[in-house]
Amino acid sequence: MRKLPSILLLACGIAIQALVSCSSPSSEEETPKSSSSVAKIPSSSSSSLDCSTISSSSISENLCSDFDPEAEIEHYGKMKKQFCDERDGQKYVYVQISEQIWMAENLKYAICGSKCGAEENYWLKLKDDNSNICDKYGRLYDWHTALTVCPEGWHLPSDEEWEVLKDFAGNSTAGTKLRTVGNDWACEYSEPLSKISVIQSQIIECYDLIEGTDDYGFSALPGSYGISTGRFYNVGEGGFWWSATEYQDYAYFLTMRYYFSGVGKLYDWRTNFLSVRCVKDVL
Repeated sequence: MRKLPSILLLACGIAIQALVSCSSPSSEEETPKSSSSVAKIPSSSSSSLDCSTISSSSISENLCSDFDPEAEIEHYGKMKKQFCDERDGQKYVYVQISEQIWMAENLKYAICGSKCGAEENYWLKLKDDNSNICDKYGRLYDWHTALTVCPEGWHLPSDEEWEVLKDFAGNSTAGTKLRTVGNDWACEYSEPLSKISVIQSQIIECYDLIEGTDDYGFSALPGSYGISTGRFYNVGEGGFWWSATEYQDYAYFLTMRYYFSGVGKLYDWRTNFLSVRCVKDVL
């Protein structure tokens, strides 16, 4: 019997090829899936979406010429410094958490190998062009692109670097302490996407929200994930971030959910699309 990659186990309530039933929150998000507990299914060989319309932005020394690296802005209730990405002029806030320096928002750099989530006819899909969902939550990247897409001086965190962050944030309460305060996190089947909650006349159950406290200014948002066939899931309900660490034919990722106080670690096909948070290189 072949096993499912773990991110498909998170697609509760969405018909991918067949109806997937939801179970109540469990400890599966507290530990990585082992090779004996979660198995594989054949991955699609390539995405059905054409990323040829996206190309890396040309580097221009003028894009950040007027940027003041000492200036601070308010971001989710905290004053934070920014850095400017020379590739496209995008500015990102960042925070120091213990000995690590993390971006406090998801990467938005447009490059082949990245997609945006978009709502079309009450269904969520991936697209190449920017979208309102992308503006708020950042772009989604396949794993090979994620490995090299961080700005100069920053990198995709390894599983070990994520573990350092989780341990500092209290491990079992890390998800609560790293998520934004307020109503950014909620069950995916609440308005305005309620029409996708009906699958074969079944209403999907929502669990009780565990409020985020954003103790350190990490300000995690529920940017969802996409699969290589072009579907996009769970915006507002969960966040999914690549790590740089491989596991057999897959790669580990970290996840936070609106009903779960911890940070889960699972693994997934490298061709699927997840968010990227960069951590600063150690000099």
